[in-house]
Amino acid sequence: MFNRVISAFIVVVMVCQTAHAQVDAVTQMLDKISGTMSVYAAPEMADGKLSGCSLVFEAMQRDYKYLSGNFVKVTGTIGFLAAGKNVATVLKVIAGEIDPALEDLFAGSLKVSRAYLVGGDLRTNFDSLINAAPTDNDGLFSIFQIDPSMDMILQGALAGTITFAFALGDGSSDIQTTLELNVVDVDEVGTRKRSADTQDTFLNCTQQLLESVTQ
Repeated sequence: MFNRVISAFIVVVMVCQTAHAQVDAVTQMLDKISGTMSVYAAPEMADGKLSGCSLVFEAMQRDYKYLSGNFVKVTGTIGFLAAGKNVATVLKVIAGEIDPALEDLFAGSLKVSRAYLVGGDLRTNFDSLINAAPTDNDGLFSIFQIDPSMDMILQGALAGTITFAFALGDGSSDIQTTLELNVVDVDEVGTRKRSADTQDTFLNCTQQLLESVTQ
């Protein structure tokens, strides 16, 4: 989705403006589309049965802790995975730096060193971490115990927002990202298409998953 929006906008900008004006125009566009760019629900199947429920997201924001105000694009998943009669919470975060001065905008992958959920009351699930492993593109895949993560995710799904935090490299500061779960798309001027289907599908999937492991 990000590449589609960016590509269409850059073609117009390159034809109509000077190099300096191009950077300014792209920066303004990135500011407009920053925030949640898309979220969709993705039920997962294994061995002919429902095995997991995920929210797949794409977001972008300025970062002043690591990138001196440049943009960080974040993609990944939040959800639940079942193994037999057990259910765990998973959080996958992949981050990349976006630089409006570069022709393709992508300055490189950023190494995610930790990631965790943040509740509306500012509690986190960090202490319930079971395991974290690196992914492709320097991302991080983290598995947490079901408590308190499930309650945090379900409350967020009902409220329409989920917040997570992550660190880059050896940094001690954590970047917080809040996802608006009803955003399914965004255009180059920042207009967001919204639908409650993502929340409904995810909550229904989670209910079925929990019922399947208790039978």
